[in-house]
Amino acid sequence: MVVLPYLFASGTAELAAVVALAAGALFTVDSVIGMLNGRAPLRSGARQLLVGLGAAAAVFGIGHTIGSGAK
Repeated sequence: MVVLPYLFASGTAELAAVVALAAGALFTVDSVIGMLNGRAPLRSGARQLLVGLGAAAAVFGIGHTIGSGAK
């Protein structure tokens, strides 16, 4: 579902849509899980969002580093 905007076009607007959809999914899923487990949904969702963003940044950085050295 997150990559659906790329079926219709590509560019900056679609990238922003994909990032927003992924961030929303990360936040929503862990908010619901937190709420079902009796934890604060806002805190649970924010924690998962930060972990997901950190993982995405790490993968981007590693890929950028490896991709730059392959030339």
